[in-house]
Amino acid sequence: MTQMEKVKLNCAKCGFTIEEYTSEELATIPRKAKRYKYLLNKSSICPSCLGSGRLKEVRTAAEAPAAPAQKVAAASSVTAPTEVAKKASSQTPLMDELCKGPWPSHTAELKKTKYSVQMYEEALRNRTTQWGYGGYVSLPGVAAGVLVRSSARPEITKGSNFVRIMDPCGNFFKASSMRKLCEIADKYAYGLLHLLSTGGDLEMLGIPTENLKPAVAEINQLGFDVGSTGDDYRTSEECIGPAKCDLTLFDTLGFREAWYRRFLDDVQYPRFPHKIKSKFSGCPNDCTRGGQKADLFVCGVFRDLPKIDDAK
Repeated sequence: MTQMEKVKLNCAKCGFTIEEYTSEELATIPRKAKRYKYLLNKSSICPSCLGSGRLKEVRTAAEAPAAPAQKVAAASSVTAPTEVAKKASSQTPLMDELCKGPWPSHTAELKKTKYSVQMYEEALRNRTTQWGYGGYVSLPGVAAGVLVRSSARPEITKGSNFVRIMDPCGNFFKASSMRKLCEIADKYAYGLLHLLSTGGDLEMLGIPTENLKPAVAEINQLGFDVGSTGDDYRTSEECIGPAKCDLTLFDTLGFREAWYRRFLDDVQYPRFPHKIKSKFSGCPNDCTRGGQKADLFVCGVFRDLPKIDDAK
């Protein structure tokens, strides 16, 4: 057994452990080291005693498990990710593990496309994303809607562009339109669509810079447009409303249509100090989660208490 140091951040009043790391993690995982320094230098609320104050650092010696012997394999019901990576002959052993099981697998879908699966494999192995900062791409005639994610591992792949396609009200897409969007994604991008993003958009991922203009042109020919990036009104999200739901209390689809007629330019041409998200829910169930996520939220509510027929 080898020695390592265990680092705990405890509540100074009750001793409750807020965070726990090893010295090896702090030395090799930048994300954990950054969070450790952040928590150490701020006032925190203890979830145990609810006291507020600076955390107390406690360091103790801990034994690190030695490497397993070659002749005797340790019995374990769950194989550690590092062991899987060593034993498997595949270039993506960790993704292969996520492909197992009777449920639909996102890793199986990624492998069917032109997505650089090694980026995700490395993210699983290192337990942190391999993508760098985000930004926006300047495309003549397109003020918003094109984004880029830089690669923190340029030896694996370059940065990735993607476009946000503004969805129709209620996220209704005709089947033939979806097929044509899939053909555009296969032709110009990874062959991968993100349905639907947390902002309610349809995202087409992995478009090389030289393919952006023809891809957007073909998207426009289908009657769709791109937008919802930068400091603008983001694509609004609304529930399906009276088109399908029996609980809706107002026409969310018609409201969103009127909203877009008024604010479409603000969705496509950033001119605000910060992005603005808007969501419309037809009843207090709030299927769009606008009460949690929106800056501007419209929700259908009852005008008075429910009327109960006691005879029934």
